[in-house]
Amino acid sequence: MLQLIVGFSLPALLSAQEYVEFDAASPRTGMRYALSIIGIIASFFLIKYRERVGEITGEAEWMKKVGGVYNVIVIVAIFIFFWSLATITGTTNIFLKPLTFLLPGSRNQNAF
Repeated sequence: MLQLIVGFSLPALLSAQEYVEFDAASPRTGMRYALSIIGIIASFFLIKYRERVGEITGEAEWMKKVGGVYNVIVIVAIFIFFWSLATITGTTNIFLKPLTFLLPGSRNQNAF
């Protein structure tokens, strides 16, 4: 009887889930592009001023095995650059997929 008067049933209303979808004009999209461009610029400056950054951070034992503090800074800068590029193009799920093969216990390792 209530369904006829109101037009919907209470269990159907309680089980309905709301999803928030962002379109291309949402503010989050603009911030994603802005942070990605900042990441690209920061990676450039990390490579350009790696000596100064290396002197600030210092050198740990594990950095010597990788090639030194300057090599670690270059690797981090390259990673930030490609992460930012993947974020701009929307391909972070493809970019990070090889990491799931390295992590133990990750699900669906054979599916791509």
